[in-house]
Amino acid sequence: MAALPVSERLSAAELRAAARAEGRGKVRGRILAIARLREGAGRETTAKQFGMSRNVLRIWVSRYNEGGMAALSDRHGGGTPPRLSQEQQQQLKDKVLAGADLERDGIVAYRILDIRALAEREFGVSYSHAGMHRVLHAIGCAWLVPRPRHPKSEAAAQDAFKKNSRR
Repeated sequence: MAALPVSERLSAAELRAAARAEGRGKVRGRILAIARLREGAGRETTAKQFGMSRNVLRIWVSRYNEGGMAALSDRHGGGTPPRLSQEQQQQLKDKVLAGADLERDGIVAYRILDIRALAEREFGVSYSHAGMHRVLHAIGCAWLVPRPRHPKSEAAAQDAFKKNSRR
């Protein structure tokens, strides 16, 4: 199979200058590999020098020929779409920030398992423990909260206990 010719849109010197300005290491290596090919280096030695197979080098040359320097970046698929819409995330955030109500929720403060149950009850979406942590982080809610105070606690009794206890 004949070697795929490298596009001549940029010289080897211009490619090396672009590689110096590039902050991402993988992309910098791809640019330098193409610069070496433009200088006339062999495909086998260039691929070995940059830690890739000849086939992978051919893929990057093909992408460079089609799309220029921008095509040398990794393509990301974007991942799975979120289970909660933006509106639902905002509603969940509002409920979490409002806090739990003893009469309404039967609890004094939300724990992660309570928030998971809330999301399942309100929106029909089930999350794992770690998954709910990621959701809370994404919507800007910290899961570290101050210790809750029970509504039936007696402040005077607590102060008297503190005064009489040893330090």
